[in-house]
Amino acid sequence: MPNNECSRYNINNSSREFLYYTKKSGIYMNLNLKIIGKQVDGKYWREFHGIDGKLKRFYRPVGYIKDDSTLIGATGEFSKDNIAEVEVNYDKVRKTSKKINANDLIADFYDMYFKDNYIESERAEAIRNCFKFFEIDYYRQQKVKDIRRVNLCHDKFCINCQNWKAQLRFIKFKPVLDELLESHSIYHVVFTVPNCDDATLELTLKRMNDCFASLIRIFQGTRKIKGYDFNKYGFYGAVKSLELVIHEKGFLQEFHPHFHCLFVLDKKFYEKGAHINTFSFSSKSEIKNDRRIKDGKRFFTDFEILLQKMWYCLYNKIRLNNKNIENVDLGYSVCAQRVSSDYKEVFKYTMKGMFDSKSSRFMYSYRMFVTLYEALKGKKAIQGYGELNKKSFFSEEEIEEQINYYNEVIIALRLLEDPEKIYLGLKELVADMESKGFIYISKKSSLGKKWKDCEV
Repeated sequence: MPNNECSRYNINNSSREFLYYTKKSGIYMNLNLKIIGKQVDGKYWREFHGIDGKLKRFYRPVGYIKDDSTLIGATGEFSKDNIAEVEVNYDKVRKTSKKINANDLIADFYDMYFKDNYIESERAEAIRNCFKFFEIDYYRQQKVKDIRRVNLCHDKFCINCQNWKAQLRFIKFKPVLDELLESHSIYHVVFTVPNCDDATLELTLKRMNDCFASLIRIFQGTRKIKGYDFNKYGFYGAVKSLELVIHEKGFLQEFHPHFHCLFVLDKKFYEKGAHINTFSFSSKSEIKNDRRIKDGKRFFTDFEILLQKMWYCLYNKIRLNNKNIENVDLGYSVCAQRVSSDYKEVFKYTMKGMFDSKSSRFMYSYRMFVTLYEALKGKKAIQGYGELNKKSFFSEEEIEEQINYYNEVIIALRLLEDPEKIYLGLKELVADMESKGFIYISKKSSLGKKWKDCEV
């Protein structure tokens, strides 16, 4: 047997080139592999025809067979024990399947709305079939099933899709926020306005978005207020998320819209709470686990009082100047809590989406659906500002590391056998996973395992 002349998955001594081919053309799917030798310890050696048609050889083992466990790595690294990095979690699949309970009702509402408005759309069918059909590569000999694709609707009313997007947001922002903690502080800021009814919801949301954009311009220094220095806060960026609390009593509908935000400010800025107002005695704080509520009251900082007055002026179209701000006796409720040390929990709570993912009963009626659909049309539920909107937040090295790990597993599997393409429904997949006769893997699972605390 020739000496070891190349590293694993190597073509012409370039492992990157091989991975490039696999990602761009899927060439490893059609490699003409055959066993050309076998060691006494069970190692296999293989040769194949490369992308240029020339004969290539691996001079390293592509798999082991030992006892009852089949190792599936190019160097024996990927076994059924350590393939867990890309394995699909059964409990998570079962949990996700419950999040689509309301989708059939929402799909019916879509059908009614489009029929009433003479609109042709496949939206209803998409949400009705969300997370119900799976395309799978089945490695029969290895008893491994790779979920290549699953039907998702990506609809704003689908709790399942909103949950997955929330996890992606966490993966997106986490590396940057971790780095920023060295020089900045992260604040959970909640902006509230008076409740509104269905007739004024759309106008209320538009006004809130316009007011928040104006507030950001002030923090960025593109809009000035004489007598106030906003540079001292060291504003770096912010992420804004809309949440709607819905109340329906008989024919009456009432909405409590508010923004949950993450503000990244200079670490040097810090204030202690010293002010008490009406909002200090609210029965429930908009901030989860608000640690600054003591003896039933909350003390606000100068920064929070200023935000309350400015938010009031902006929303009520009062000119922002020193006199008008000082004349506001009580603004609108705004709470800002520094959460740098445990921002992960706050981020998950803040970015979970517009509706409560633990409840599938946010859509009470067709009338409620029409109100929400028309009010939210064309509006972003999540928006970044400042540097948190400019940058590409995916940590390419970290994500590529996990994708490469998944790719290595797939390459190793395909070196041993070609997969069969099969299709399963949700019920079939859940029953299959319950039998524990197969290992289910997916690329998305590899990302989730990298950031274990990203689940919302």
